[in-house]
Amino acid sequence: MRKVKIGYQGISGAYSEMAAESFAKKEKISKVEFLGVHDFDTIFKMVESGELEYGVIPVENSLAGSIYKNFDLLALNNLNIAGEVYVHVKHQLLVIPGTKIEDIKEVYSHWQALAQCEQNIKNSFPNAKVIEYYDTAGSAEFVKNEKDKSKASLASAKAGKVYKLKTLVKDFQDDKDNFTRFLIISRNYSNLKDMNNIHKYKTSIIFKGENVAGFLYKALGCFSLRDISLSKIESRPIPKNPWNYFFYFDFEGKYDDENVTNAINNLKEFAKEVKVLGSYISHKI
Repeated sequence: MRKVKIGYQGISGAYSEMAAESFAKKEKISKVEFLGVHDFDTIFKMVESGELEYGVIPVENSLAGSIYKNFDLLALNNLNIAGEVYVHVKHQLLVIPGTKIEDIKEVYSHWQALAQCEQNIKNSFPNAKVIEYYDTAGSAEFVKNEKDKSKASLASAKAGKVYKLKTLVKDFQDDKDNFTRFLIISRNYSNLKDMNNIHKYKTSIIFKGENVAGFLYKALGCFSLRDISLSKIESRPIPKNPWNYFFYFDFEGKYDDENVTNAINNLKEFAKEVKVLGSYISHKI
């Protein structure tokens, strides 16, 4: 039996890897190979070519908001959404063994992790340099390789284990309720298990808007008139088409539910290029 390949952005110990593992476990995918990929564009290309069965991409954080790059890639590529995963983000202050708090002069991590720990960094290390790194797990690997007690990383507990670093302070983030939502992209969103009525489902669509008065009001009306609850609305500029936008909607229900089908058909009457990205089980936090 061949292994299912699932790609994520970053290196081992990244939160994206944890999301990939959570997805595989949830879908009971036993034969699996996780592949770290350098950037999001490459993940989309590898899924499109069939090199990856699934790709895992973050789209929003409960504190930092939307990750616009990946909404743009969803619009530009012909892929679908097969699922979603929420990861509880817990940043650990990681150091080489033997380091004490007073030794730390530099703190490394991804800019979002640094922002999510900003107050605790100021309180604990008021004179330390805060240095952005391309990836949380990458910053942990960097601290390991430097073997310098003046350097610390903010990354996951798994990254600490992978790179044999000591957790000097647990759960260092300012807000303990810190979650990132990941989407699972695939060439075919209907190839997962359990497409029945046991679970609550979520559907995602993308469509182009007209630069006319009342367009968004009419689009929202397609769903509100049918008592369909929207959980995410995102607008992004259309390249080479100034002041025109595409819209991304998440809402409750499956694409083949009668009220959802009617809402989408209603939207198609006046919106351009309406695309159903997928219907998938709504993941609970």
